[in-house]
Amino acid sequence: MSRGWALGSADFKAELRREYAKANITRERFELVGVDRIGQREARSEIWEEPLQSVASRLGIALDALPPAKSALLKVRLAYWLKQNTSVSNQWLARRLNMGQPGSVTQYVRRFHARNAMESSDPMEIVDRSHMTPS
Repeated sequence: MSRGWALGSADFKAELRREYAKANITRERFELVGVDRIGQREARSEIWEEPLQSVASRLGIALDALPPAKSALLKVRLAYWLKQNTSVSNQWLARRLNMGQPGSVTQYVRRFHARNAMESSDPMEIVDRSHMTPS
């Protein structure tokens, strides 16, 4: 019973996240309510999954059918947007999108930004306009 951030259904956990967000509970305060490191990691993973699903849907990207290449443009576009708009970690991106080592995520995103950022400062616009060539 001492592991994990919450016991309950996905809907229950989503409601807890909304309540914590509404109450502006920071990491330090999150720790004070009895959440251990594993629970924090699980909560952050669920929090990052929501915007990933949302942006993938907006871009028409099927997350269950991503190309196998670790540096595939579709993966890098998603990683870039998440890095620009959330507190997502490279470790989570590397694992969730199968992008290799966390340090590699940094390089892929940096190169993508260098090639595309001159067109706009809006991350979604950059991701929308980047070429969809398969990698």
